[in-house]
Amino acid sequence: MRFLLIGLFSFLVAGCWTGLNLYSASDARTAIPPGVYKALPPGERPQVFRVSILPNGLTKLEGSDTEIYGFVPLDAHRGTFVAWMQIQSDPAIPSGEDDPNQAYGLLVRQPHGNFLVYAPGCKDEEAEVARTSGAKIQNSECHFPTRTSLEKALLLLRRRPGSALKLVRIRS
Repeated sequence: MRFLLIGLFSFLVAGCWTGLNLYSASDARTAIPPGVYKALPPGERPQVFRVSILPNGLTKLEGSDTEIYGFVPLDAHRGTFVAWMQIQSDPAIPSGEDDPNQAYGLLVRQPHGNFLVYAPGCKDEEAEVARTSGAKIQNSECHFPTRTSLEKALLLLRRRPGSALKLVRIRS
């Protein structure tokens, strides 16, 4: 299960950027204003969903599925945010204390109230950015030990045209 936003790309959790308790609801800030949005994933059908802000500061996205996300400002001048969601391990697989429980991405504010969502994977150039920023590669995931290492990697993440999901607000 990747982010609903990122899930629109038809990705799986395997191969993503993860960590253990790097953020909590108390860290969450509103990044995407409440309203109805169209998600435009590259090469896939658009989907529509409603965004609302929960009392604890987390963001709820309701479409064909409902998922909860947190956002933390990364670079206020550039309108970038760390995006995260809690992920659940397969209950059939024993988990250890160091198993990742959060998946991460990058949200970038665009003109006219639009957003781009980048879902970094853990292969090739993105894996190298993660590794040089302090992540450990485990089970095809880039596992970040600290916020600092994750945020450094997200700032270095190459933002390729056409590789991001675009969010377009269609009504309040």
